[in-house]
This record gives sequence, C-alpha cells and structure tokens, in this order.
Amino acid sequence: MANVLPEVMREMFNDFRAGRIQSAMEKQDLIARVRELIKGYPGVDGYYKLIHLLRYDFGTVKEPYLRPLNESEVQRLREELIRLGLKPRV
Repeated sequence: MANVLPEVMREMFNDFRAGRIQSAMEKQDLIARVRELIKGYPGVDGYYKLIHLLRYDFGTVKEPYLRPLNESEVQRLREELIRLGLKPRV
C-alpha cells in the first residue's frame, strides 16, 4: 500500500511517532479499507488501476497475468475510492 497511498503511510508513521495515536489509527483504518476494497478486483490489474486512479499511470497488466479491469470495474473502483474520501484522477 506504500505505492498506492505513500502520503497516508508517511503521515500515519509521523503521527504515531509524535504520539498522535488516534490520528495514526484513523489513517491505518483508511489503508485497511483500501486494501479490503482492492480484494474485490481480479489480480494484479486491480492494483495497477488503483495506482492509476490515485497516483500515476504505468500501464496495464500484460499476459500471462489475469485480464485487465473493464471500464465498468474501473468506474466502480473510482466510485468506491470517492466513498472512502479519496480523490481519484479523472
């Protein structure tokens, strides 16, 4: 998840070290919810699309990996990220 939400991971670590345990726990909860969300998508391309929506585009999966996500799956992922309070790219 460090590639997907690096700022959140860093803030969680900094909060913990500074004794802001509640804030660190909230960030940990967000990370856990994103991790749980991505389990509903097939294989490696779920992570590719997650990073694409939140960070940058580095392409899609190549064979022999599982199939790429279709457009409706990508839209559903985008909507779920918005519900978690994240801001996916267009």
